[in-house]
Amino acid sequence: MTTTWRLGIDWNRNGVICWDAQPGDALNLFPQPLRYMQLDWRTDVATSVARVMQESEYGLYALQVTTGTGTTNGLIVGQTNAGVAAARPADAVLNIQVTASTAYRFSVRVRGLSTYSGVNFRLRVKDQAGTTLVTSSAFVLTADWQVQAVAFTTGVSATYLVVEIVKDTDATDVTFQATGFMLVQSTTLPAYNAGQATSRYDNITAHVMNLDWFVGIHKTYQLDADDSRMTIVVSNADRLFSPEYVSSPLYGTLVPQRPVVLQSWDGTTRRTHWTGWIESLSPKTNVYGERTVEIVCAGAMRFFEDALTQIALQENKRTNELMETLLDQVPLPTPLTQTTLLDVTGHCELDSNALLPDRAIDRTLETGKTTLAFAADNWVRRGTQDEKPDPFNAYRAMKDVVAAERGRFFFNREGAAMFWSRHHSILSIVSQATFNDTMTDLTYEYAGRDDFANHVTVTYHPRTISETSNFTLWQLDAPVTVGPNQEHEVSVSYRDDSQNRIGGRDVSIGESSFSQGSAELFLKDIGANRATLRILNRSLGQQAVLASCSVQGQKITDFGELESDRRDEVSIAYYGERKLEMRLQSVDNTDQAESVTTFELMRRKDPAGHVQSITLRSHGLEGGLSHAHQLARTIGDGIKIIETQTGHTGDYFIIGERHRLSESGSLLETTWQLEPAVQGDWFLLNDDLLDGGARVLY
Repeated sequence: MTTTWRLGIDWNRNGVICWDAQPGDALNLFPQPLRYMQLDWRTDVATSVARVMQESEYGLYALQVTTGTGTTNGLIVGQTNAGVAAARPADAVLNIQVTASTAYRFSVRVRGLSTYSGVNFRLRVKDQAGTTLVTSSAFVLTADWQVQAVAFTTGVSATYLVVEIVKDTDATDVTFQATGFMLVQSTTLPAYNAGQATSRYDNITAHVMNLDWFVGIHKTYQLDADDSRMTIVVSNADRLFSPEYVSSPLYGTLVPQRPVVLQSWDGTTRRTHWTGWIESLSPKTNVYGERTVEIVCAGAMRFFEDALTQIALQENKRTNELMETLLDQVPLPTPLTQTTLLDVTGHCELDSNALLPDRAIDRTLETGKTTLAFAADNWVRRGTQDEKPDPFNAYRAMKDVVAAERGRFFFNREGAAMFWSRHHSILSIVSQATFNDTMTDLTYEYAGRDDFANHVTVTYHPRTISETSNFTLWQLDAPVTVGPNQEHEVSVSYRDDSQNRIGGRDVSIGESSFSQGSAELFLKDIGANRATLRILNRSLGQQAVLASCSVQGQKITDFGELESDRRDEVSIAYYGERKLEMRLQSVDNTDQAESVTTFELMRRKDPAGHVQSITLRSHGLEGGLSHAHQLARTIGDGIKIIETQTGHTGDYFIIGERHRLSESGSLLETTWQLEPAVQGDWFLLNDDLLDGGARVLY
């Protein structure tokens, strides 16, 4: 099996990597080829035409068309409706500008959505006078994107174009999409580029010398992800990747937060292996030295660690619902094609270029098995006595939720957030591959510290809630002066009489007074353990001095720590005590805490031999050995290991994967971090006997 690799960097942060573009290609002249915000289209020759979110290799948007039954209906771009334009002349052709008497190539990507089978379409280009410059042969849409292209030469009076994708005398009502519009002044049609010179350098595969990347989790029974990481070493003899070299075609775009994607192709399947963002670039110095650049890339975790939890009190929520809420708190870097930028032409015009970006991370969340009575109220760092907000960051809060569930949270190869319930790996034991002494390397441990425990203690946090909503959660400790026509914000951290951090419900402003002037008071960003007090002075001539103010609500008190403790006396007698201690902020009742201690004791109490990791090697391009599994197997996949020297046989799940592609792509080394698939003697309905000694899985 032959494998080809490609590594792309979205240098312009457009939301698209121009994989096949080449440095010498003619640039795309189509206006706003990724946004379509200033492109006219006719709606009187179709039932509907709409700009829709549609991620593809040509951008994040497409034009979606429902043709209606008109026999020549379809998509006509570059022209307004006949006789109905208000600010522009009827039939105005003012978008797609060209030069007279010049050779051009035009291409577009189209695909059918419904009732397109057997319906002929044609691609036609006209000038602003309605003169047809070229008409394609008839073609039929398919469910996949297909490229339709034409070549033409403009007439002596041509200044603008109209592009038509219309039915060829057929009354069928078809729905289709079009994207990836490309117009080039050239005698040949190059691969798609986004119109910026730097987009022709998105595919950096030819410059790559070494790749090293990791996705997932490092340690057995670790519940939360480590950050996805990638290190790229590129050749820099031509100084293409030197950020301060002004003659580099990439000058000005060699900066952090540029999206990075690694993919492979085995002739049948295109796989994504890593997704993230540039973190730093480190060029080697000296023109006679190595002349390389190390590009360090990171996954989404750093954005989770920078985001503070500011969510409202969560009551009686399943763990997956809590994860959904927390994930919505974490903004990811937005493609600039979706970003409104003040004073930047093409990104700031209201009603034509102002966009609301989708900044939420992709996710797949299984339904949790645990419901928490309270969450978010005690997500605070203890011991803080000033008014500085001190909530957990989003990632620490997620770790608390996952720990209460005993589930798993990680980022997959595509960079999506994955949440599994605690039943996922216990009930899904299917091996996709067997390795019988065919590993290049293996790490094995018997009764390791991370695996074996016969004394489990869970520290949990009972809560009480006050009966009324008039408990003082916060008081202003010093006057606040706000100038005329000004506003000021004060951070509010809920505390009890002993200055311990507490949670709050039904929070509102209590009593307040001004020693000078007056102002309006508002609470915003009301969270489970903090809020923001906004003071707005609307007076144009007098300052306002807020002398006192309180915030009140129901008090939620974390009454310290209680412990659930479970021991297996037989295991301790035979092997000595091995203790495991866990602290679960969100668990507030004894039954739940005891279920966790029982769960962990059951899967750890008996000493056993476990494989921590295995390593495989193959030719990175020509394949062979375990190459197919190195490409295909990923987090959550089951494998069987048979190892003669230790006498060990076991079923495992992959929980983390590290790969290194080196020696000009000829060596692919893969290390999988593993966790045993069988974790305790659990009772399954219709599978186990009632008196078989197994425990019901909670």
